[in-house]
Amino acid sequence: MQLLHEVRLELKTRPNIYRLSTSISKQVTVVGDLHGQLEDLLLIFYKNGLPDVTNPYVFNGDIVDRGSNSVEVALLLFACQLVWPTAVFINRGNHEDPIINQKYGFNKEIHKKYNLLSHKVVDLFNEVFSWLPLATIIDESIFVVHGGISENLDLELLDKLDRHKYYSLFSNSKNGNVDKMEWEQVGDLLWSDPHGQHGSQISSRGKGCLFGPDITANFLQRNRFKLLVRSHQDPIDGYCYTHCECVLTIFSASNYQFEGSNPGAYVRFDSNGKPEIVRFCPNKKNIKPLGRQIFCAEDAALRSLRAKIAASKTELVATFSKMDSRKTGCVTVAQWCSAMESVLKFNLPWRMLRPHLQTRHVHDDLPESNPAEQYGKHILPVARLFSDGSRLQKQGRAGDHLSHHGPRQQRLHQSGRVQGVLPSSGPSHQA
Repeated sequence: MQLLHEVRLELKTRPNIYRLSTSISKQVTVVGDLHGQLEDLLLIFYKNGLPDVTNPYVFNGDIVDRGSNSVEVALLLFACQLVWPTAVFINRGNHEDPIINQKYGFNKEIHKKYNLLSHKVVDLFNEVFSWLPLATIIDESIFVVHGGISENLDLELLDKLDRHKYYSLFSNSKNGNVDKMEWEQVGDLLWSDPHGQHGSQISSRGKGCLFGPDITANFLQRNRFKLLVRSHQDPIDGYCYTHCECVLTIFSASNYQFEGSNPGAYVRFDSNGKPEIVRFCPNKKNIKPLGRQIFCAEDAALRSLRAKIAASKTELVATFSKMDSRKTGCVTVAQWCSAMESVLKFNLPWRMLRPHLQTRHVHDDLPESNPAEQYGKHILPVARLFSDGSRLQKQGRAGDHLSHHGPRQQRLHQSGRVQGVLPSSGPSHQA
């Protein structure tokens, strides 16, 4: 649940439409519908690499429902977004909606996996989904959206609306105050499909529209885009071009209708906007090594972080000492996070990484309902701000939830104020 709280706070800072540049990464990968198929997501990471600043991803909605591992897919993507906030972008799809989740399996999966906590977990997922941005623009030339467009689509209006208000497109808004034009345009983004006839028609889906090649051409010309990338439908080859190759549909859930019905696909764009489409179909032989691949990558990332902490020992100790103005031997978690970010220059979810950077548990006894407040109050002893290395190597998962155990302001012995604060800077063991 802590992960969902954290990603909600992160998403609230994001715009309705991402503007993504490949000036640093020189590439970006767009992934279509996953629908809770964890094997497909892991295979994509295995073939294409984990996200980082040189390998950004756009996940184009419908990450949940229908598949049996929707919870795991969503949590893995949210963890990636927190670890690599400038490299993971998730668009909202039509299945990121509480009414749809109730019908197509996600809520049922949560109730099965979380039992007595399931209602709280459902509410938290719904809250997170309502904050997912609506579209992504790559290099001001490629428009990426889950469903499609309409003839009246107005990007300026979409930039300004309160997306959280449109909690579900099948019920009253979150705040009970719906603007009809906004509501229709959000529906067009999430639910529309291309078709061969000119103009637009009402969609049999009940939301969105069917938009023709003239609608696409006008939209691209008006906004100076070269290509519209969307998902929402499952082409027999995993992808397809329509509207004179101005619309690319990409779908990443393999074997969607039945075994052998379709491969999954993703598309990688270079800095010139040239697409490279990769098709795939997982098999049982692939699945075991994929889990190990993810574990080893996470472990390597933590070991690399430990080495960087050790290399910054002098500056970190000085920063903590300044914060500890009363010489109590303690700093708050908020101060610890601030120091780590300012000294190491990494925008990481330090609160979530904290348990993996300590030799012992630090106890909390603050209500779980307000995590932002509890972190502001909690006190950390300076001598436990870093691990001895061995614990860090054993903790392979950076996304574990923080524990909440008992109110203490533990203090150091005077003789231990600085000694042994940082891990050894010696070589790390290979995973």
